[in-house]
Amino acid sequence: MLTEEQQKEILSKNLQYYIDRSGKEQKRIAEDLGIKPPRFNMWVRGKSLPPVWALKNVAEYFQITLSDLALEKPDMNVISYDSTRVLAEKAKPYLTGEILELIIAYSNAEEWKQQSVRKILDIEDRQGLSLTSQTG
Repeated sequence: MLTEEQQKEILSKNLQYYIDRSGKEQKRIAEDLGIKPPRFNMWVRGKSLPPVWALKNVAEYFQITLSDLALEKPDMNVISYDSTRVLAEKAKPYLTGEILELIIAYSNAEEWKQQSVRKILDIEDRQGLSLTSQTG
């Protein structure tokens, strides 16, 4: 069974993930939920645990389940540098041209650059944007 400190840490990490993914400021989310921003910040920083009713509201707000907030899971946002390189090597026989060049460049990039690319693609996906032009 998890200690209260472990629960706070897990909730904090998961909350921060969904806040980042939403692209909204923490204060705005708290206000949308009808929760005082300093109290919400305490949950995000892992300083206190919210009541169950508040967890339900947060989960509903992000359109996720309570377990998405409360359970520890592997980092959903990070693919290691080494695993990216391995995947790129395995994909080479199936890809050609510009796509292959992009994947190789990405796999050879430093971790912080890969994280930047993932953030851009995540924002594009959430907002329904396209960085590529589609002509038909």
